[in-house]
Amino acid sequence: MTKIREKLLQYPIVAAILLMLFYVIFLVAPVAIIFLIIRPDTHMMRAFLYVTISSCFMFLLWFIVVPYGFHLPKGKLQTFKEYIEVLHLNKFRPAMFNIGLGVCCAMVVLISSLLTTILFADYIFDINRNLPPNSWAVLIAIVPGFWEEVAFRGVLLALFLRRYSEKTAIFLDALFFSIMHLTNLIGREITDLTLVYVGSQLVYTFFAGLFFAYMLVKTSSLIPCIITHYMVDAFIGIFTYATSADPYLFAILDAILGPGALPAIINILLIKKLSKHYELSKINYQK
Repeated sequence: MTKIREKLLQYPIVAAILLMLFYVIFLVAPVAIIFLIIRPDTHMMRAFLYVTISSCFMFLLWFIVVPYGFHLPKGKLQTFKEYIEVLHLNKFRPAMFNIGLGVCCAMVVLISSLLTTILFADYIFDINRNLPPNSWAVLIAIVPGFWEEVAFRGVLLALFLRRYSEKTAIFLDALFFSIMHLTNLIGREITDLTLVYVGSQLVYTFFAGLFFAYMLVKTSSLIPCIITHYMVDAFIGIFTYATSADPYLFAILDAILGPGALPAIINILLIKKLSKHYELSKINYQK
């Protein structure tokens, strides 16, 4: 087992593939438990159970199995506090900067998505569908908003930064983040439109992964990443509920202009400019 752990540290891409296999298993298991065993009657109960059970599974994977089973992403740790530091979950200061940056980046994505929807589709605002408490996305978004950041910016990015340059590590992190969204095909009927929409999602999650990873490198904090990710997942449905005469074209435009390339570029420039005005600590990932 010790030799396997050493090999995983030496070959981070292999380690990342292994972790993603575990991630898919731990991602699907709660859904199977909820819909095949518990079978709740209401949307509220489904959302509550999903967040609760998924968070338990994710905690087991990313806070127990990964650091103490595989000794990833930085080798054997002596304390749980050290692992929290590796994930950058302890970097709250400067608090106002981290919170403000997270909110600003989320607003860039949401506004870009809204403008794309208005310009290229027939935007629908339905208060009974879009706003809490009618939209359970506000609750469900806790899972991807927190745990995907722990997984990809906390663990995988730290793993890549041990062996590669910042640019390469950021690219690889975004690539794995994008590929992981192929799991959205699980349980769906595979049609041409489904493939187009999932393909569009792969594109915009790649660009989102770039600016999330860049944000962590610049701030050395996972907090703004979590805030941005949660806000986008929780509220993007409000800005993208629409019908389109050409859903295929709209999916492509959405990947470029909506939550995709355009807001990612804007956010990277925003992060670069704002981070210059603060003394942000830098982490030595090679330790």
